[in-house]
Amino acid sequence: MKPPPTLLVFDVNETLLDLGGLRTAFSNAFGGTDQLGEWFLRMLLGAMVANGVGQYRPFLEIGAEAMLVVAERHGVELTPDRAVEVVSVMRSLPPHPDVPAAMDRLTAAGVRKIALTNGSQATVEAQLDNAGIAHHFETMLSVESVRRFKPAPEVYLMASARTDVSIDHMMMVAAHD
Repeated sequence: MKPPPTLLVFDVNETLLDLGGLRTAFSNAFGGTDQLGEWFLRMLLGAMVANGVGQYRPFLEIGAEAMLVVAERHGVELTPDRAVEVVSVMRSLPPHPDVPAAMDRLTAAGVRKIALTNGSQATVEAQLDNAGIAHHFETMLSVESVRRFKPAPEVYLMASARTDVSIDHMMMVAAHD
């Protein structure tokens, strides 16, 4: 039987933090929130395309581009600056309701935890601090140091190197693929 992982690696957006926190900004920009899911999937697709063609760009930039595409598809006029403004709300997303208590229990049990995000280092630090859960993580890591997005192997190898935990002793926790 395989031993339990020695390190839990938490995805940030959608897993720890509630994208519903974008609803007001989305509603103001789009007149509703129906396009929120489409935008997030398009943003993830943009990251995968960037990996595939070897052209890393910051996640905020990809998110703003995805928002402009979604706006155009739905006949909504949106300037590039407004798209960046809406995407920037991600820095202040609330945690899902069960996350603080779950983090408290894991911390009390002595479980090692890190956060790993496709966003920038500055963004993840602001996000988890604003959500009141930063203190639960021994470190917060961004893909920007390897200039590849999850699920590229380089991302997890970087996390392994930074934590001195081998890949086979880590477990990724994510709410999506």
